[in-house]
Parts: sequence; C-alpha cells; structure tokens
Amino acid sequence: MPKYTVQSVLDAFPDAKGIMRREIDVPSYSKVAVSVFPRWLGEENLGQLDCNTPSERTARDERLLSHWSRIFDETEVFGVNQNGEFAHLTDKAAYIEVCRNHPNKPSDQFQFIAIPELQVLYHEHWDDTNVAWFQNRSRLTPLLTWARDCGLHVLEYDT
Repeated sequence: MPKYTVQSVLDAFPDAKGIMRREIDVPSYSKVAVSVFPRWLGEENLGQLDCNTPSERTARDERLLSHWSRIFDETEVFGVNQNGEFAHLTDKAAYIEVCRNHPNKPSDQFQFIAIPELQVLYHEHWDDTNVAWFQNRSRLTPLLTWARDCGLHVLEYDT
C-alpha cells in the first residue's frame, strides 16, 4: 500500500513545475549535485565530459542507472511531467528506461522525480550529473549515501 498519494506529493512540492522548467528561483530550496566526476570540471577540463571509449560511456551510464535503480528500490518515487503533474511510478523497467542515457537526449525527456519520503526533487541533468533540490539537508542523507554506494560523487554548489 503506497504511503503517499499524488495529491499529498503535489501539496508537498508546489514549486516542482517552476524548478523543473528553471523558471523560478526558489530560495527555500538548496541543491546538491550527484556526478560521475569527483569535482566540478570547470572550463579548463570540459574535454573530460567526452567519453574516450565506449566502455567509459558504459561505465558512467551503469553508475548513474544503478543510483536511479537504488532510489526506486528504497523508496516511493513520483514522476513529474513538463506540466508539473505527478504520477506514482510503479513500473521499474519503464522508470529505468526513462533514466537511461541516450545520445542527443533532449532535456525535456530527462527524468525528474519527487521523493516524498526524503522531501527531495531529483532530476537528470547534462554532463553525467544529476541535481537534488531539498529544503532539509538531513532528509537528503540516504540519497547521497546511495549515490556514493553506486560509485558517484556529491558536489556542493556555492551558496
């Protein structure tokens, strides 16, 4: 039996649509990145974004997908569409397919989820990095632990 309803998630994340569309700055939220890279690359290291071999691309994708999978296995997940509408995600295979990296994948097809148990909005981003939006850092701990367990790195934004 689900703990959360679509309505309860909508009530908990009224700013999801604006955050998703990057239309609003939400001062009540902070953000942290989860990345295949151990540090912010900066302009001088942008070449590292390109994978040198197919096996490097596969290894990056596997780490990111294992994190998405762990999230699904550990907690309830709600997808957020471009209109800010929520849907309880219950089909893991379909969820993972949306999370999968595809060449030239447009940003409007990136996975964007709400994790009500952690009070987190989490979305796929460019450059093998995902972003978590949160209001209470202590609630974020499991998500970051799962990321590290999957071989990913936590990168802090300057405040």
